[in-house]
Amino acid sequence: MADCIVWTYDAIAAKADGKPLSFVDRLIMFRSKPYTHTEFQFSERFDNVSFSATMKDKARCCRFKDIKYTHPQRWKKHIIPMSDTEEDLAFQKAKEIEWLKYDLLGLSSFIIMKWRIVRPSKLKYWCSECVACLLVVAKRLNLIPDELHPLGLVERLDEYAEQWRK
Repeated sequence: MADCIVWTYDAIAAKADGKPLSFVDRLIMFRSKPYTHTEFQFSERFDNVSFSATMKDKARCCRFKDIKYTHPQRWKKHIIPMSDTEEDLAFQKAKEIEWLKYDLLGLSSFIIMKWRIVRPSKLKYWCSECVACLLVVAKRLNLIPDELHPLGLVERLDEYAEQWRK
């Protein structure tokens, strides 16, 4: 049994902590305030590596990264209890989608407009979409990944957290 973590970046808390809002933070907050980014952190079995889709770090894709989360006040933390088999499934899915491009156009239309004029690409991902994909595969959660922005994922994980505590 392993505990994985879904970290969701709270841009408002980060601003209060001295980190200025980026243009992208402001754009995403149209639909997802205060959250602007999501990461999935594997357990010690996988050296606590994190996985997400990002435009930062010159990655512009789904990628693994060692993140220390040195400012925990800037992040909302959801502990995701997983069996070794579930975590292995999540890791396999992450390896499958690693290096797929960031879906900037799909995310932009989704964030700016409630109506989905541009459909998200099946071969590109944004952060909360890629994290939700791992959770669907590993935990069989009832999520529709390409309909989730960071706030939507937080709300759904809050619901599941109640069940996991029981």
